[in-house]
Amino acid sequence: DPEGNVLNQGFKKKYLTWLKERGTNIIYIGDGLSDLESACQADHVFATGHLSKLLSLESVLYYPFSNFQDILHQIKLIWQKSIMSTIRTRHKL
Repeated sequence: DPEGNVLNQGFKKKYLTWLKERGTNIIYIGDGLSDLESACQADHVFATGHLSKLLSLESVLYYPFSNFQDILHQIKLIWQKSIMSTIRTRHKL
């Protein structure tokens, strides 16, 4: 884990929690059951395969993807939206 402890399970969630405590915006990419817990806590989730089915059952929003070009395209849109939001916020001050 981030503190140097050995973990046999839950390492994805431990790292995600550690990053979120530091104000990090989390983009999570996964495809299976082992990704579910962390994906549910991420700010943006890219899912394929079994994970996409699980997230749908949990009513968690995610971006479906087939390849890394899909992810790159969506990340660019997320980034642009974030920049525009920052600009609008600064102009209101």
